[in-house]
Amino acid sequence: MNLKLMKNFRLFLLIISLIFLSSCSICTDFYIQNLRNEDQHILIKYKVPIKNWPDYRTIKFQYINELKIPKEFDKIENKNIVDIKQIDDYTVEFIVPKQSTVRIERTSNTRYYEYLKSFQLNGKDILLDDLISQSKTKGPHRIYQIN
Repeated sequence: MNLKLMKNFRLFLLIISLIFLSSCSICTDFYIQNLRNEDQHILIKYKVPIKNWPDYRTIKFQYINELKIPKEFDKIENKNIVDIKQIDDYTVEFIVPKQSTVRIERTSNTRYYEYLKSFQLNGKDILLDDLISQSKTKGPHRIYQIN
């Protein structure tokens, strides 16, 4: 009888654990790494007007003058802020410094799909799906490398 009770209790704990874990969020940041020895001009178009974003979203992009993976990027305390120019309600432009890593999205569960519409690198349009497919995955994060 005790053995059956223990098995049922373990099953109950397993089910409860799975329910809790299924509602968890995973941090899924999006980075751009400029591997070139020259600055790169980026233009991002959003699906949602910037003024209608929730309070927790900003267009404050952090960067470091090194090529780092996301885990190493997060450990660096004093990150620089990219100078961003807002073109209109949906569009921003900025420069990615040479040999740098820039975090352009800090979201959970790949929510950048809800906001990003298109991307332009030095005047060349790149669709979001192409940007994602050409990006490298490092854990739950994406890194688009400019070669």
